[in-house]
Amino acid sequence: REALETQRFHLEESMKVLAHKVRQAGPRDSVASSAWKSTLRKYETDHNQLLQDLAPLRRDTMQLLSADWRYSRRYSDLPGARRWRKEWVRALQERVWKPVRMH
Repeated sequence: REALETQRFHLEESMKVLAHKVRQAGPRDSVASSAWKSTLRKYETDHNQLLQDLAPLRRDTMQLLSADWRYSRRYSDLPGARRWRKEWVRALQERVWKPVRMH
């Protein structure tokens, strides 16, 4: 899935670049703009095929994705929302806040 997602991302970026080139060229019918348009059509068909290939993979691997630990509760069996001020987590705070200022 990761390889296909990476390929999809690079394809989308290339499509954006080509679409920009076609827009910049304007309505003139030149060899370069017709080549860009044909390449863009080819990229769009490849992109649609990739999306069709990725749909079942995304559905099957959805349960493997773990939620970001920073947004989960610290103790999952206890009810209630998370209070960041009340809980000190070492990974979230690189230093302890000191109320004394040095003037």
